[in-house]
Order: sequence, then C-alpha cells, then structure tokens
Amino acid sequence: MKAGIVGFSGVGKRTLFKLLTQIAGAGSDRTEHLGVLKVPDQRLEKLTELHQSRKTTPATIDFVLIPSLVKGRSSDKLDLGSLRTVDVLVHVVRAFDAPSVPHPEGSVDPARDITVMELELTLADLSVVEKRLERMVADGKKGRDVDKHEVELLEEAKTALSDGRPLREAMSVDERDKLKGYALLTAKPILTLVNVGEDRVSDAE
Repeated sequence: MKAGIVGFSGVGKRTLFKLLTQIAGAGSDRTEHLGVLKVPDQRLEKLTELHQSRKTTPATIDFVLIPSLVKGRSSDKLDLGSLRTVDVLVHVVRAFDAPSVPHPEGSVDPARDITVMELELTLADLSVVEKRLERMVADGKKGRDVDKHEVELLEEAKTALSDGRPLREAMSVDERDKLKGYALLTAKPILTLVNVGEDRVSDAE
C-alpha cells in the first residue's frame, strides 16, 4: 500500500514521516520524500521460527511526504504525478499551540483546516476534470472519436465537485475506478490524523 501524507505547513507532517520511516533527512518542505515502513507482525515472527525460514519479508507501507499545500494555490502546487499511485491520503491536522510555529491561518482550528483541505483537494480535482472535458469537447468538434461514457462520468464528477462534494462520496467504486487514470484526489480514501500537543495526549486516549 502507498500513502501520501498531506497537510498545510507547521502541522507536523515531516515529524510523522520521520517517525514512520526512520528517515532523518526529510528536512525540506519544498520537495517530496519517499520512505518505507516495515509493518511489525508477531505472527510473522512465529511463522519464521516454526519454519526456520531463511528470509522473512514483512508487509510494507510506502509513504510519500508531499510538500505543504497553500490555501488557494493547491491546484497549482499539487504534483499529481507523485500522487497518481497513492492508495490513500493521510491528512495531518494541527491541534497543538506553538507560538514559535505560527499557523498559516493565524489560529489553531482543526475543524476549519479539515474543511479547507477538502475544499483544496476538490478544487484541484475540478481543475483536472474541467481541462479534460475541454479537450474532449474540442476533439469532438474536430471529428475525432470521443468516449461518450467517459464524458458522462467526467460531467458527473464535475457536477459533484462544483457542489463541493468529494468523489469518494458522490460516485460509486466502479465509477471512481473508471476515472482512476486522472488521479482524482477526492476519489481516494482519506485518513485524518489530528496532531495534539504532548500535554493533551492523555486527553486523547
């Protein structure tokens, strides 16, 4: 499985990435980073002992650390190529106060940031869908063959995105699979990870 870690600046994405992958060099927030987490499994260890296996290969999760998104500019900053093969998005949301690390919005509000992130992903998807539809319409006018079913699916996706609905909710699994080649981000499952301060860890348990 491959997961893309996304979020705004100052939320703790790099810290999470380092903890999961043990890669200490992910210091730049301007480029993406790739790391692998070996999933510990006691059952696998037992099987290795029982069968005296020469080699044990644990399950792994690939993590892609995506550069911080910027409100209102995500559709320009998102590198869809790097996210094309991602199976799930991990949205890191800030819920801790740190005067030395100002929040881009001026205050800490996890609910607001979740809403803003979904909007940014929706707008990024809408931009992709609209551009593709424009090309297909132009091709149709030139007499070129156009997949009418694909056009219908894209029109459906455009309507949902224009209404602010993520495709994971607005379209069926089969419909999303047929549009998989477009790397539409709101069609992917999303896991929201709330990053609380150390003084609140006990409250979160």
